[in-house]
Amino acid sequence: MDERFKEIIAEELSITNLEEITETATFGSLGADSLDIAETSMKLEEEYEMSFPGDYKPTTLSEL
Repeated sequence: MDERFKEIIAEELSITNLEEITETATFGSLGADSLDIAETSMKLEEEYEMSFPGDYKPTTLSEL
């Protein structure tokens, strides 16, 4: 997991401790709701110039 990915997750989910951001962390454990997941996914799509399928619903950071 690269540093920019961690920075985006931290920024979108208001996380100050980057050690919480691991591949096995779930969005639920990070306090994210479905809107947070959607917004984070959109930010990652923009940053990495890629897109997720419309019905994609990741539950862990490794799935992203």
